Amino acid sequence: MTHTLGAYLDRCIADALPRLKQWPGSNISLQTSEIEVHSWPQGWPDTTCGGGGCGGQQVTSAQACVIIGPCGDACIYHKRFAYYLPDPTPEFWDAFAARSLPGALSPARKKLTR
Repeated sequence: MTHTLGAYLDRCIADALPRLKQWPGSNISLQTSEIEVHSWPQGWPDTTCGGGGCGGQQVTSAQACVIIGPCGDACIYHKRFAYYLPDPTPEFWDAFAARSLPGALSPARKKLTR
């Protein structure tokens, strides 16, 4: 089975839309034109790509994806949904700018939201 970047991003977007905050007072579902999608390859020390659990001890590159909603919240993906940040901190934006996000189980993730 071939996995393309476009198909991966489509899955991330479809998963993120219901998770992200809507505009205050809005009862209309978010549209793709209201979000920002950012993606880059990121290196990980093992095959879990920051997700924890059982994985091989091999340096692995996986496509990271960050979807930012119109209210500033964000959904983070590392191969699959990793975590949701309702109110990202400056530490998140620094990691985002450096293209080096912590994994879902990393202690550093706790500093990414208020």
